[in-house]
Amino acid sequence: MAIVFLAVIAMQFAVPNLLRPHFMPAERATVPMTADTIDQARMLGSITGGPVVGGLEVPNAWVTDTSRLLTPDGRQLSDAAFNECFNNAPKTGATGRFGDIAVCLGKLDLHVDLAYQPDRRFWPFQWIELALYLGASGLLAAVGLWRVQRRAS
Repeated sequence: MAIVFLAVIAMQFAVPNLLRPHFMPAERATVPMTADTIDQARMLGSITGGPVVGGLEVPNAWVTDTSRLLTPDGRQLSDAAFNECFNNAPKTGATGRFGDIAVCLGKLDLHVDLAYQPDRRFWPFQWIELALYLGASGLLAAVGLWRVQRRAS
């Protein structure tokens, strides 16, 4: 029973976090980082001060990956440029979640690349997961039966 319990816990972690984003190839989009788009994000910057934005949404989709902030030529925005906007944004009186910081970053003509799964894949993903769970339960049942028969003989 302990092995089954551990297998269930492992599957409940692994399937949604490690496997589900890769059931089908993700669709990709490039999103320009205007001041309005940055203000709609849920997170700006990382604990180390890196140039990241998080919590961007694509309508009717599950965003599985967001790149760091990229310059027009596709290079990652430097930490120095990001921190300059983050710490010393010119006062514009902008409102919104990130206000003047969003305006400063918006002037840099940045973008991010998103990977996402459209909502039309919901049911195919459910069927894939059902097959995984049924296969794992069948395997565990077979191992359990084999162990019981081996001890009985």
